[in-house]
Amino acid sequence: MTDGPKSDAPAGGDGQLLDERVIDAHHPLDLFYDRALSMADRILAGEVDFIDGIDACYSAALWAGLVDRHGDDAVQRVLALAFIATPKGST
Repeated sequence: MTDGPKSDAPAGGDGQLLDERVIDAHHPLDLFYDRALSMADRILAGEVDFIDGIDACYSAALWAGLVDRHGDDAVQRVLALAFIATPKGST
């Protein structure tokens, strides 16, 4: 009489278990994207130079092991998406 596997985690409105959504919300590349967006905002505000901001983000990705785990192409895609609206001449 059971419809599927049971979990102690409550189900969300779409029937997906909440613990699965929490795990997805904290994927390392998602967190990296959020941090890169913050850096893009700092560049637009004139707090950080464009190249320095990109370099800082890439260095953070290297330090955190994102490049080793997910590959350089994935990290570069995240950076491109985060910085796409940031003019290169921003200082």
